[in-house]
Amino acid sequence: MKDFTKRHAGALILIPVLTLIHVLGTASVPFHPDESSLLYQSRDLEIWLTHPLDLAWRPGGPPGDPAGYRALNAPLPKYVLGIGRRLAGFGPEAVSVDWDWTLDWGANVKAGAMPDPRLLLGARLASSALIALSLLFIYKAGLEISGRGTALLAVFLAGTNALVLLHARRAMAEGTLFLAVSFALWGITVAGRRPWLAGVGSALAFAAKQSAAPLALIGVVAAVWPQPGEGARIRWKQGLRFLLAGAALTVVLQPFFWAHPLGAARAMLDARRALLTSQIETLHAVAPGRVLESPAERTAAMLGELFIIPPQLSEAGNYLQQTASQDHAYLGNPFHRLLRGFVAGGLMLGLTLLGLLLSLWPASGDIREKRVARRWLAVAGMAEALALLWANPLPFQRYYLPLIPFVTLWGAFGASGLAKALILLRRRRQPQLS
Repeated sequence: MKDFTKRHAGALILIPVLTLIHVLGTASVPFHPDESSLLYQSRDLEIWLTHPLDLAWRPGGPPGDPAGYRALNAPLPKYVLGIGRRLAGFGPEAVSVDWDWTLDWGANVKAGAMPDPRLLLGARLASSALIALSLLFIYKAGLEISGRGTALLAVFLAGTNALVLLHARRAMAEGTLFLAVSFALWGITVAGRRPWLAGVGSALAFAAKQSAAPLALIGVVAAVWPQPGEGARIRWKQGLRFLLAGAALTVVLQPFFWAHPLGAARAMLDARRALLTSQIETLHAVAPGRVLESPAERTAAMLGELFIIPPQLSEAGNYLQQTASQDHAYLGNPFHRLLRGFVAGGLMLGLTLLGLLLSLWPASGDIREKRVARRWLAVAGMAEALALLWANPLPFQRYYLPLIPFVTLWGAFGASGLAKALILLRRRRQPQLS
């Protein structure tokens, strides 16, 4: 125990400190109307615990709320927010009114769509507290790809990331998504040894948001990829462990698929497609230049939102006047804009790209397991990025949050590699200077 504490003393200090920062600042995050919608959907928690079959999709079922939301949004964030709501002392009746974006702020408040402040804080705290586990999994992934220095730097970069500080502390899907992706990427780095972990991580990521589905494909490939001295029979067993673990957790978390799995999958795809079409049409009407048409535009937007652009407090301008004071106070805190902008953000972008290249570059004398873990991390991150570039024509910052665990690990690994190169260069020059 003493050896463990000594080896991981940095993580045992840094992770609780960063978690405390997240939790203490939760109330300062500006309100987003989607928080009301997710809390409205959190009523599925009670149904999942008591009558889960009622959540299943059926042909000819009601197309509107809440059935429409079940096809549109993954269930795990709803459960997390529902737990926070229950711990705050509020039942499902307290969130029985959804936010209506066609109405003004006052009309929504009058209708009862604005959640009680104590309820909102309780749900936000449930999301914010997940940062502790998220950082733990990022730390473990950092140990797999490199060592303690890289792992600790990745934890710091993730815990202070401006997108995480904003979006993961709201009563929305992003806090749960950040945790699930962090778990999934750690599982992928150890898939060759523990395929069931990769399966669990992939299932959690998919249950947090459908956009994380590409991680399941990379996870199963990593689990069955041939290893030295292992025959085809062992690889088949590895793949089976991955699939059983992932399928079992998916069945438990997503009763939506229980009655008609194929029909439910089609309904989910149709719902996401309809939402995206509606969002594009709306954006075209109010700001046509913001729709990302070409791959170059989408790539530039992705890099800008990940590294350069200040935190995006809202995606639409419906209620800017009502949230102006909260927005101003939040952005006035320089900690909420840490490592953003053309200078600091450009530096982080450079280190991230360097880390990605080093992950793919064969390093002589390196431990084979770490080299393999880095490559799978690189493949998984690039697959997720390509999927987002292909599917997302909208410059909505929170849509890129699944990439944050990857870029923080790449950035930390790039910084470690640069530091090692500078130390080596200095050592080589010392004899000449003497």
